[in-house]
Amino acid sequence: MKAKNVSIDYKYYNADNLDFHKPDPIDLAWLGGIMDGEGSISFQVTTRKTGNLVIVPFVSITNTDEGVINKVMQVLDDIGVGYKASWVIDKNHPEHLKRCNIRIDRFARVKGVIPMVYPYLNSVKQHNAEVVLNFIKEREENLFTRDSKGRIVRNKYPKELIVEIASVRKHKRAMPLEEMLKAPNVA
Repeated sequence: MKAKNVSIDYKYYNADNLDFHKPDPIDLAWLGGIMDGEGSISFQVTTRKTGNLVIVPFVSITNTDEGVINKVMQVLDDIGVGYKASWVIDKNHPEHLKRCNIRIDRFARVKGVIPMVYPYLNSVKQHNAEVVLNFIKEREENLFTRDSKGRIVRNKYPKELIVEIASVRKHKRAMPLEEMLKAPNVA
């Protein structure tokens, strides 16, 4: 259920940049700690009208402390990775602090940032990062092949990969594994 009377203000930063830089290791360690405690490394899974799955890896951090959010944005800007910052205010509960969600998505961005923070992850987020990187590698290597006539064919998601993805998706509204496995583009 979506919240009503919620104001969302968002902005994209470095949206087109794919030239990443490695910032100070102390900043990366700090960012890894924030991801461990306040972040998520996972997948957004939706379905098309055809029933096919669309799987997008992402990294997100949500917090109400503007100092923490500003530091996260500064480190991400130093890296050069694109992200979306969404500030949310619940108008029905003005006593609640406004919160910000910073989201990094798309293969190249996620593939660029996760290896930088991976050495500093200590929670289940380390496993999640491994699954996300494995997913990206598998899709890069096996997304397309050619059929017997030389035409390009988009390959289906292997069942083993879907099982791995489901191991990361713990949200109560996440699509169940059984439903994901029924998609026409899962082999």
